[in-house]
Amino acid sequence: MQFSPSLRTFLSFLLVLFLARNPLVRIAISAPQNSNSGQGDVNRADPCAHLPNPPGNANGIDQQCPAIGSSSGVSKGDFNGDGVADLAIGVPGAQEWVADLPNDANKKFVADYKAKFKMAPSFYGAQTYDAAYLIDSGLKAVNNDMSKKDELRKAMEKADFKSVRGNFKFGNNHIPIQNFYLQDAVKNADGSYSLKTVATIVENDQDKFHDKCMMK
Repeated sequence: MQFSPSLRTFLSFLLVLFLARNPLVRIAISAPQNSNSGQGDVNRADPCAHLPNPPGNANGIDQQCPAIGSSSGVSKGDFNGDGVADLAIGVPGAQEWVADLPNDANKKFVADYKAKFKMAPSFYGAQTYDAAYLIDSGLKAVNNDMSKKDELRKAMEKADFKSVRGNFKFGNNHIPIQNFYLQDAVKNADGSYSLKTVATIVENDQDKFHDKCMMK
């Protein structure tokens, strides 16, 4: 694909702007490259300078650095083994899925995922898993005849499958109606890290603008 010079210039500007404003990039640039301690140096003049945002509560750093942000990254296992996992402990997050949700579909998904990949799934994996079963439910309804596009779409709108999120259906504008959960990053007995459900924030939440959508 060929881009015009003006478009390439504009895209380059956007990339530079993104790199300049992205806190993860700034952290990676400012972090010491040869340090043996993944927790950061709490005795330096600015102990927050190269820590992930939010810094969590490791080594009392939570008393020096503001705890702002979300714990969602822990769900991917991307803090396991990198030396900074303790920084995420106690950081809250909110999501439509957590690995410990007690419905049968989720229990099977998490167990199968861990057995194959030796790590916990992320909510991205849970969404993808749901998407596969959603498509499967539509195909079954039309006997795998993908030429029946209208029937396939109508079948998928019914969301006739067991979601790993628990209650799940589509609103008239095709945005999910689902629960949202408060979650905390925790350290498990085996030394690994994960998210745990603290409470249900809202049940069967529907977006505020569904009644303004032309799809009825």
